[in-house]
Amino acid sequence: MDNVGNRTALQVRRYIGDSITSDGFDAAFYDIINSDVAAAGVDPYQHYENNGWHEGRDPSGYFSTTGYLSAYSDIAAAGVNPLSHYNDWGWREGRNPSSLFNTRKYLNAYSDIAAANINPLVHYLQYGAFEGRLPFGDGTY
Repeated sequence: MDNVGNRTALQVRRYIGDSITSDGFDAAFYDIINSDVAAAGVDPYQHYENNGWHEGRDPSGYFSTTGYLSAYSDIAAAGVNPLSHYNDWGWREGRNPSSLFNTRKYLNAYSDIAAANINPLVHYLQYGAFEGRLPFGDGTY
């Protein structure tokens, strides 16, 4: 497991929910993982939108920018922001945001989320984790 300062990535993931935007961006996570961005006083969301995803930085503990682009070469070839793609189309297509979260399994397990047509990753980050719902990550895309 990667070390982030004095914290492991798993410990950092426990911060989810503190600052999750409606598109699944976690500003607290981003600042902790990217101390250079935090030290520069740059808005974390704007940094991710303008530079971060190009640099392979992750917008939350459950979205892997490089993993998503590696798993879905069509998205990499299109040159679009992977988080934006996931939010607009990816989850509806059953794509996974990382190996820690399985979109289809989450929607199959939680029919209330599927019936409400809610982005499963955003739901998990904002509510599901705290409701005891599982992310169904199995280490694969």
